[in-house]
Amino acid sequence: MWQQLPGPGDVPPSLAQSTYDPLRHRTVAVEANQVVEFDRSRWLVRGGGSGFDDSAVAFDRARGVTVAFGGGLPLVADAGTREWNGSTWTLRSLPSSPPGRSRAAMAFDRVRSRIVLFGGQNALLQKFGDTWEYDGTTWTPIATTGGPAARSQHAMTWDPQRNVVVLYGGATTQWTNETWEWNGSAWTQHGGGPTEWPQVLAYDEARSRCVLLAKPPGGFSTSTWERVGTTWTQVLSSTPIVLPQGGGCFDEVLGAVVASGADLDLQPRTWSWNGSSWLPRTASPRPVVAVGPALAACPLR
Repeated sequence: MWQQLPGPGDVPPSLAQSTYDPLRHRTVAVEANQVVEFDRSRWLVRGGGSGFDDSAVAFDRARGVTVAFGGGLPLVADAGTREWNGSTWTLRSLPSSPPGRSRAAMAFDRVRSRIVLFGGQNALLQKFGDTWEYDGTTWTPIATTGGPAARSQHAMTWDPQRNVVVLYGGATTQWTNETWEWNGSAWTQHGGGPTEWPQVLAYDEARSRCVLLAKPPGGFSTSTWERVGTTWTQVLSSTPIVLPQGGGCFDEVLGAVVASGADLDLQPRTWSWNGSSWLPRTASPRPVVAVGPALAACPLR
């Protein structure tokens, strides 16, 4: 069941991407103009944004910072690496970096202590099919053969049971339901799930499975799927979340995956997943201003 949490701020910005900060015990959502954080009772605007929408976002557990790469504005695809320490953004000057892109996906490899990035699209909407890794000092391109096709708008998460990065879906020349795993040296394809747009992909560490909230491109209804081992199973064919936004992640304090979006009455909400239902967690319309404004969770502070 999904459960709604009360609070003054209902949802993160619509073009934000999110991750969990296990040091500060909150979800962090990043977009162009603000960073907002969810403390399980409300969304708070914490500071200015990364400057770009649709950045790829992941929390670096080795260094205790949220990392945002790239993003886009009209006719612009950024190639900057920015780090959020809970109060300040730092634009890193690095010896090597992926080409500028938006709508890529990233996940933190906990075994190898580095962020893995795949795909995205440039300012001309041309898609990338490259794999990069970030160790906090530089980005390294990883030569691969037989991996996923170039794509954007896919989702990635870390599976601590299988010690792999899981990549799901995305837009190639069409929407795909492919599932791939990255083990640090090679991509391996596994069975697919729904041929829908992934809105949230997160690993539920309390229940040892991936949770996927997906919707048809251009549609409003969403479905919930779970992946145990390498098998996807649809758990709910319809959910109360009709307009997902801002991504989602596993909240280690709640012990549940959280996601945001409008309900059937088009009211913004943040929700948590209990394994059978989505429960609303927020009830008010906008984030409140704290000290400044993308979406991630911070475990270090």
